[in-house]
Amino acid sequence: MNLIDQHSKRESGTELLRIVAMLMIVSHHILRHIIMNDDGLSAVSGNIDACLIAKFLDAFVLIGVNVFIMISGYYKIKLSVRKLLSLFLLLSMFKIVRLLLVFKAGNVEIINYFEPLIPFTHCGWYMEDYFVLCLLAPILNAFIDYSSKYNYKKQIAIYAFMMIYLGFFWGIEGFSDGYSVNQFVFLYLVGAFIHKFSMSSACKSSTLIITYVTCSVLTGVLMCLTVLEPEFRHFNFSAYDSPLMIVSSIAFFLLMMKINFKNKWVNFVAAATLSVWLIQEGAGWGSSYCYHFMQNLYISHSVIVFIGIIILYIVFLFAAAIFFDNLFKYIVSLIINPIMIPVHKIKDRIFRKDISKTI
Repeated sequence: MNLIDQHSKRESGTELLRIVAMLMIVSHHILRHIIMNDDGLSAVSGNIDACLIAKFLDAFVLIGVNVFIMISGYYKIKLSVRKLLSLFLLLSMFKIVRLLLVFKAGNVEIINYFEPLIPFTHCGWYMEDYFVLCLLAPILNAFIDYSSKYNYKKQIAIYAFMMIYLGFFWGIEGFSDGYSVNQFVFLYLVGAFIHKFSMSSACKSSTLIITYVTCSVLTGVLMCLTVLEPEFRHFNFSAYDSPLMIVSSIAFFLLMMKINFKNKWVNFVAAATLSVWLIQEGAGWGSSYCYHFMQNLYISHSVIVFIGIIILYIVFLFAAAIFFDNLFKYIVSLIINPIMIPVHKIKDRIFRKDISKTI
């Protein structure tokens, strides 16, 4: 079975959603790091219009991360030693390449040499929080499987209150901006709820489109007001735990889950979406240099030329991700089987002892 055919059995509607969500994330980073500067203002000094347009467009693509976590909840994470080791080794491969790039640039510190050996660190906040979510998955899955619909709704309502009230409105540590495990748990439960109770079929497509567009427009307007009116800067309207962002994410997710088809090429590309993020942000393969270079192009060229360059960049990014993802996964497959032999032996001994004690 070749690389394409082995993905043919997956549901392509969900895989397409992965691709769209990653395109949203890439677009968000382009808008945030290239068209705008570190202060959230225009990269072109004094060009307030460019900043406002970038912020308004950003409101439509900010939901990418939220959607990814809901996909994990929709299918539920099946935690296993093999999967964790495979993910750790895949991340290590990307970090080794980053180490070589940093070494070549002459910016190596002692900690850099140990990064590939430290599981789920130095690869971006998303992977660190996702690792914790994986460890919590067995407990969350038990709640999902055995909870009544009433208790499930109540738990989601409690989490929504915590994220919006404690996070968005008050910015309490562990909840603020949605860069947290709590946000991931909340979205995981939402995604699983949608699957368990078939919520996507219960909602009209027109209603979901109107909800997504309305929430995105309102978010865009509020984000623009933070530039024009200082009193609006108290709230971070681009935060993942914003009530508008949460509703927009759920509406878009429900809308995309209505799409049902099978296509092995879509599935093949979708399998490399994590590597797209790792190359652009998580593993930091010179992303800051790339953003600086592209920002200079944005400043010195017309909008049409810049859009053409961005399209080429996205195509190259996905092509590179597909290549490295399959290469690294092949290397991981060669390493993982010998490692799993002693792991299985240790696991068998532990469970045998537990069984003997209960008897």
